[in-house]
Amino acid sequence: MLSDPDLTDMISGRRQGARTRFSDGFRTKSYTHNVIVTNSAPTFSTCPVDQTLAMKSTSTYTLTGYSDLEGHSITVTAYLDGQTILPPFVTFTSHSFTFAPTQFSDVASYLIRVKLSDGNMEDATCAFTLTVTNSAPTFNMALIDKSVMLGDVLEYTLPGKTDAESSPIIQSASLQSGDALPSFIICNNTHCKFTPTLDPQVQAYQILIKLSDTQMESSNVFTLTVIENLYPVFSPDPTAPWQSTVRLNQVITLTVPSFSDPELRPITFAQTFTPGFITFNSATKIFSFQPTQFSQIGTSIITITLNDGFRTKTYTHSVIVTNSAPTFSTCPVDQTLAMRSTLTYTLTLFSDLETNPITVIPYQDGLTTLPIFVAFIQPTFTFTPTQFSQVASYLIRVKLTDGNMEDATCAFTLTVTNSPPTFTFTGGATAIVDQSQRLNIVVYYTLPAFSDPEGSPVTIGLVSPPSFVTVIANSKLKFAATLFVEVGDYTITVSVSDSQRESLYTFNLNIYNTAPVFVSQGPLNQLVRLNSTLRYKFPATYDKENQEITFVLSATKSESLVFATIDQDYLVMKPTLYSEVCTHYMMVQLTDGDSLSGSYEFTIDVFNDPPRFAGSGPKNVYVNLNNKLTVPLPAMVDDERNTIVVQNSLPLPDGMSFDEQSQAYTFYPIYPTQVGQTYVIRATLHDELDFSAFSFKVKVINQAPYFKSRMRDRSVLVGDEIAFNLPEVVDKENQDTSKEAQLLGGAGLPSFITFDGMGFKVKPEDSKNAGKYWIQVSLSDGMAMPAIYYFMVSVISMGDKIHNPSDIAGSGKGSGIGLGNESAKSVKVMITQVSNQGNARVKLSIGVGNIEEIVKKVAEDKESMKFTITSKDNFIVQHQVLSFDLNTNTIEASISYPSGISEIGTDEDELKVEILKEYTITNGTSGIILSQGSQAVANIPSQLSIGQLELAQKMNAISDKVSISMIPGSLIVNLFLQALFKPNDFSQFFIYMMWSFLNDLSFLTSMSLISLSVPGIAQFIQSFILKLVYLDILQTDYWLLGILSNAQQKGDPDDDLPLNSFFEQSGFQSMNVFKNLGSTLVYIGVLAVLFFAITIFSLIAPYSIRVSRWNASLRKKLLWNQSIRFIIQQFQPLFMSSILCLNDIRLSNVYNITSFISSIVILISLVAVMISIAVVLKSSAQQNLMDTSAFLQKYGTLQEGLRGSASFASLYWNLIMLVRWSVTGVILIGIRDSYAIQISMLLFISFMCQIIIVKGKPFKDPSENHISIFNEVMVTLYLYILISLTDYNSTNIFKEQCGIMLSVFVLLSFFVNLLKIMVIVGKKGYLKLLRKIKIYQLQQQLRNGKVIAINPTNTDVSVTNFESFQDNDISIDYNKRVARMQPIEFGARPPYSQPVMQMHLQRKLLDEKLARIPTSL
Repeated sequence: MLSDPDLTDMISGRRQGARTRFSDGFRTKSYTHNVIVTNSAPTFSTCPVDQTLAMKSTSTYTLTGYSDLEGHSITVTAYLDGQTILPPFVTFTSHSFTFAPTQFSDVASYLIRVKLSDGNMEDATCAFTLTVTNSAPTFNMALIDKSVMLGDVLEYTLPGKTDAESSPIIQSASLQSGDALPSFIICNNTHCKFTPTLDPQVQAYQILIKLSDTQMESSNVFTLTVIENLYPVFSPDPTAPWQSTVRLNQVITLTVPSFSDPELRPITFAQTFTPGFITFNSATKIFSFQPTQFSQIGTSIITITLNDGFRTKTYTHSVIVTNSAPTFSTCPVDQTLAMRSTLTYTLTLFSDLETNPITVIPYQDGLTTLPIFVAFIQPTFTFTPTQFSQVASYLIRVKLTDGNMEDATCAFTLTVTNSPPTFTFTGGATAIVDQSQRLNIVVYYTLPAFSDPEGSPVTIGLVSPPSFVTVIANSKLKFAATLFVEVGDYTITVSVSDSQRESLYTFNLNIYNTAPVFVSQGPLNQLVRLNSTLRYKFPATYDKENQEITFVLSATKSESLVFATIDQDYLVMKPTLYSEVCTHYMMVQLTDGDSLSGSYEFTIDVFNDPPRFAGSGPKNVYVNLNNKLTVPLPAMVDDERNTIVVQNSLPLPDGMSFDEQSQAYTFYPIYPTQVGQTYVIRATLHDELDFSAFSFKVKVINQAPYFKSRMRDRSVLVGDEIAFNLPEVVDKENQDTSKEAQLLGGAGLPSFITFDGMGFKVKPEDSKNAGKYWIQVSLSDGMAMPAIYYFMVSVISMGDKIHNPSDIAGSGKGSGIGLGNESAKSVKVMITQVSNQGNARVKLSIGVGNIEEIVKKVAEDKESMKFTITSKDNFIVQHQVLSFDLNTNTIEASISYPSGISEIGTDEDELKVEILKEYTITNGTSGIILSQGSQAVANIPSQLSIGQLELAQKMNAISDKVSISMIPGSLIVNLFLQALFKPNDFSQFFIYMMWSFLNDLSFLTSMSLISLSVPGIAQFIQSFILKLVYLDILQTDYWLLGILSNAQQKGDPDDDLPLNSFFEQSGFQSMNVFKNLGSTLVYIGVLAVLFFAITIFSLIAPYSIRVSRWNASLRKKLLWNQSIRFIIQQFQPLFMSSILCLNDIRLSNVYNITSFISSIVILISLVAVMISIAVVLKSSAQQNLMDTSAFLQKYGTLQEGLRGSASFASLYWNLIMLVRWSVTGVILIGIRDSYAIQISMLLFISFMCQIIIVKGKPFKDPSENHISIFNEVMVTLYLYILISLTDYNSTNIFKEQCGIMLSVFVLLSFFVNLLKIMVIVGKKGYLKLLRKIKIYQLQQQLRNGKVIAINPTNTDVSVTNFESFQDNDISIDYNKRVARMQPIEFGARPPYSQPVMQMHLQRKLLDEKLARIPTSL
C-alpha cells in the first residue's frame, strides 16, 4: 500500500527520489525510485567567422546560427580573450558587433570570444579573430634615375604621394647606405636639387626616400650620377718646364699655343706678368722679351689662365734673363823680381759676351787688397818691393766684372827674392874653430867678418843656444857657464841674417866641472814625532865652480824614503805610519848636477806619545736612580793626530754603555741595590802604539721627594672652614711617594685638622682651638731620608686682636721652622742668593722684633750652620762666613763645591743650610728663638771656573770704580740739571749718542734673563752691561735698598725673593717694584720734583722775570722731549719691574699695597704713553709737521736720527722698540719655565726686526742702519748658540766653548757699538774745536778794529745767537750777545741806544759775507 509519498519539486540537473513503504501491520517494506531531470547549454551551429578591416574604417557583424535545445531564452555576451571586456573601438548590441578603429594603437589582431547562456548553462567555446590593418604610404609612380655634370645645377620634381588610410605622410631622404645626403644634394617634400662642384663628388649615388605614416613606411630608391667636367687645355700642351731663356740685351718672342675645351664650352683667356721688358699682343697672342738692365736678370713668371665657366686651367711660363761674366782668353803669366827692383806688367786678352763695360779688380789671394809694394792702374801693374818683409811669393788674383757678374778664375804668381849674407873667412879657414871652457869662467870669441849681396843690415844670432852662450856687439860670442847642468859638449849654431835670409855655421863647445863637498861636517842625527813635520837644514857646502848643490838621499830601508824627502837644502821628515816609529839609517850625497860626493851617514829616530785629554779627564759624577746619565768624554788629543780609540779596562756596570760615535758613557741605573754604590770606570786611550789610562767614579744616589712649589702658611677664623691641597710632589727617581702629616714634635693632628694624603681640611669650631699650629709634612719614597716641610696654621678667634698680619703669613720651600707658642717668636731661615762664584747669602727673618744679636752670633760661630748638597746624597761642603749685614739680617758665606755641580745639560743641584744650634733672645716673658734644625733649600747655578771667577771679580771691581766715578758727572746731571741751565749742544749730542749706545746693546744683554744656564762668564758680562743700560750708576744697592728694607721691616721680608737666579744676577733681586727700579726710582722722583717746580714757577712767573725764564726753560725741556727721552730709556726697567710685582701680588701691609698699586699705575701710564706717541706721530705725519720747529721743540726726541715719515719703520721706530720691549718682557717673565719656547719666540722677533730695518731703513745715517742690523744678527747668533745648550742637546761636548762664543758675541757687540760712538763723537768734537778756533781768529780781527765794538747803554735787554759766518778763509759759529731791536715780552722797555743800533746794522752788513761751517765730515 502506498504511503509517505516523498515527492518534491524537481530541480533540473539534480537527482530526485520517491520512497514507497508497504506495511502488513507487523512488518514494513520500503522502495525508492530515482527520476533524473537534464538541461543543455545553448550552442552555435557554426562558430562566427574571422573579421578584417582597415584602420579608420567602420564594419558591422551580426551573429547567427545559435540555438537552445530546451528552447530557453539565450543571452549572448562577447569579450576579449583573457579579459572581460571588448576593445574600446568594438561595440556589441544584442547579437550585432560594430568595429570602428581610429588610432594606430588599434592596429592589431584580437581574439574575441562569444558566450551563450540560458540562465543555467553557458557555452563559450566559439571565438573569432578581428584583424585591424594599416598600409604604408607610396609614390604614385616609380622614381626615375638622374644624372648631372659637375658644376651644373639639376632639380628633380618628385611624384605625388598617397596613403590608403589618409594618414599624414612623413618624407625623409638619405643615401641607401644609411649615411646622410652629401651637402650638394638637398631634398624636400616636393623635389630634390643637385649642385655638385667638387671633383670627389663625381660618382653614382643611391638615394633612398622613405614615406612614413609614423607606423608604416615605404622605401624608394633612385640613382644620381655626377658626371666629370674636364679642364680646357692648350693644343699641344706645353711640356714642363715651360720656359724661355734670353740674354741681357737680346730680343726673343713666344707664341701662345691654341686651346680648346673637351665639353666645347666657351673659354676665357687671361695672362698676367710684372717685368717691364715683357710685352704681349692680344690679337696675335705673342709675347716679346727684351731685357736691358741688370735688375732684370733672373726668372720672371707669366701666368696664363683658361676658364670654361667652371674649370680654370693655369699655366706658368718662366722667362729667364741671363748674363755672363767677362773672361780672359788667356790668363796672365807669373812674374819674378828681386827685392829693391821695379817691374811693370800690362793685362790683355779679356772681353764680355754681352758687351758690357769691364772693370779689372786685382787683389792678393786671401785678402781684399794688393801687397803694399804693388800698384795697379787698369790695365797695368807696377811692382816695387823694398823691405825684407816683402820677400815672398804672392798669388795675385785678377777679377773681371761687368757690374753684375764677375770672374776671378785667373791668377798669377809674383815672386820677390832675396840672397842671404855670409861670413868671409881668411887665412885659409873655412869654418868657426871649436872651443873648450871651464865652468864659471867667462870667455869672449871674435867671429869672422860678414857681408850681404843686397847690402842689407846683417845680424849675428844663435840657433837654440845654451843659456850661457850669447852674442856680444854683433861680432863676438860670450861663454859664461855657471850651472852644473851646463857641463858637457854642445854644438853651437851661428846664424848670419839680414832679417830675411840667413847662413848657418856650427862649431863644438866643451864645458867641464868638479864635484861639491860639505864645508865642515856632515848632517846630524834627527829626532822627529810621528804625524809631525820636521825640517832640518843641511850644513854648509862648497862647490869649486860655485854651482847650485843638490842632495841625493838614500837609506838602508826603502820605507825610510817614504816620509823623508829633500826640499832644496832641507831634509823634510813627515812620518805618518806606525811602522815608521823606529830608528832609520840614512845617507846623503852632494851633487852639482855632474859628480857625486862621498856618502854622509846619519840616523832619524821617529817616536810616538800616547793620546791624552786636552784638559782634565772626566770628573766624578752622581746619577739618580731611574735616571739616564750621559757622561761625554772631554776633548781628546793625540800629539801625532792618530786615531784615538777608547778601551774599557774593566767591565761596565749593569745599565752602563759606551757609544764610540759620540764618545760618551750612558748609565741608566734601575735597581734599588745600586743606590749608594760607587762604580769606578777605568779605561784607556789608545792610538795603536801607546795608551794612557783614565778613570772616574759614578755614584748612584736616591733623593727624597720634594714639593714643586711653596707651602704657604694658612689662617682661619673660628667657625670657618678652609681646605687646601699640598703642592705637586716631584721625585727625581719617579718612585711612589708617601705623605705623612703631624704636628711639630711628632704629635698627631688636632681633631679639627684632617689630612687625606692629598690636602688638609681645617674646621675649628671652638674658641679653645685658637692658636698657632706648626704642621710637619714628611715626604718619603721608601729609600731616602724623608724630606720634612713645615707650615703654620693660625686659628684666630674673633675676640682676639691681630697685632701683626705678618704673623699668619709665611713662605714655602725656603722657610725655616720654629716653636710655635705665644711667648716665643720663631726666626725663619732663607737662602736668598746662591751665586755662580761660590757664594751663598743666608737671611734670618722674623715678623716683628730685633734679631741683630742672633744674626751676629750665627755669623761669628763657625759651627752654627751646615751646608749640604741634597741632590748629591747630602754631601757636606765646607763654608766660610765672609760678612754679615745687621740692617738686612743677611750672612754672606763662601762655599767650596766639589766638581760636577750643576753641570750644563743636567738638573741644577740643591744647596741646603741647616742650623746646628739653638739661639734665643729673652725679654721678660717673651723671646725670640732660632731653633736647632731650622733649614732652607735653594738651587745651585752652574759655577765659574777659577780663571773665570778671577776675571769676574776683576770686572766687578772695575765696574764698581767706574760706577762710583760716574756719579758726580753722570748722565743724570746732563739729563735733568740741563733743564735748569743753558743747554749745551755738544753735551746733548753726547747724551743722545750714549743713549743710542745703551739701547743698541739692551736687547742682546737682556738675553741673560732667559731661564737657561750659560757656562762661563757670558751671563755675567751681559748682566754687567744690562746694569749700565738701566743707568744704575747711583749705586742704589748701597743706600736705597737699606731705606726700603727699613720701610718693609713690618712687611713680608721672607717672601721678598727674586723671581729666579737669572733675574737676580741681572739686577732684579726682588719682586717689589721699588727695589727693582733702583736708580730709575730716583729719576722718577727728580722728574716729579721738576714737574712740581713747573707748577710753582707758573704761579710765580707773572711776578718775576727770572722765575718766568726758569719756567719757560723747564717747560721747553720737560714738555715733552726730556720726558719722552726718559720714558724710552727707562721703559724696560719700568715695564719689567711692574710685571714682576704683578707676578707675585702681596697685600699684607701698606708697603706691599703701595708697590702693587704703583706697578698698576706704571703699566697703565706706559700704555697711555705708547698710544699718545702713536697719535702724535700719525697726526704730525699727516699734517706734514715733522720738520717744523714746533714739532722738534716738543717731540723732537721721537725722531732723533730717524728719517721722519719716509717709511713706516722710520716714523714709528721708537714705538716699535717699546712694543718689542713689552713683548720681550712678557716672554721672559711669563714663560720663564719654558726656555725653548722663549728662544723660539725671541728668534722670531729678531727676524722680524731685521726685516723691518732692511726694508724700512729707519735711520738717516746709513751706518746706523748697518749697526742695527749687526746688533740684530748678534742677537740671532746668540739665540742659536743657546739652542745648543738646551736639554735637547745634552750630548754637546763643546758647551764650554759655546759659553765662550756667547761671551765673544757680547763683547764684540759692546766694542763695535763703543767704536761707533767714539768715531762719531770724535768727528763732532773735531768740528767743534775747529769752530772754536775760527771764532777766536774772528774775535782777534774784531779787536783789531775791523768791526766797531759798542757797548749798549741800556743793560735791560735780552740777547740772542748769531748764525755762523765766513769772511774769506775765516768762518765762525759764535754766541755773541747783541741787543734785540724789539722789547721783551714783559712790559714796555726804553728804546735802544744809538750805539747798539749801529752795532746791529754793522753786523747786518757783515752777514752778507757769512756762511756756515760744515757740521759733519
